[in-house]
Amino acid sequence: MRRIMQAAALVGVVAVCAARGAYAQEPQQPMTQATQDDHLTETVKQTQAAIEAGHTGQANLVIEHAQEALTHAQAAERERPSPNLEAAIKNLKEAVRQSKSGKVDVAMKAAQAALQKLQA
Repeated sequence: MRRIMQAAALVGVVAVCAARGAYAQEPQQPMTQATQDDHLTETVKQTQAAIEAGHTGQANLVIEHAQEALTHAQAAERERPSPNLEAAIKNLKEAVRQSKSGKVDVAMKAAQAALQKLQA
């Protein structure tokens, strides 16, 4: 009987510790305005880098920078959708697609169109 009581007490202690550990975890915070602004800033920076890479004819860098810009633009849009951001995302998708096809000039124009939408 004594062993049963000790086992029950041990189970109770483990349950309390587990509950405290679960309670101590912080819930995920929603994206703040500053976070969205950071994503927009990074989108512009990466879009500009894609355009610069296009001027030098480096398709791989256009792909890399346009894809990174697209990732940040999509993150910003999930937090606060806007028509300009939605249009920029379409342009960035086009820039990635065209640069993967080797059409650097077309990709660069799509990136420039995205940049105009982002700066509007």
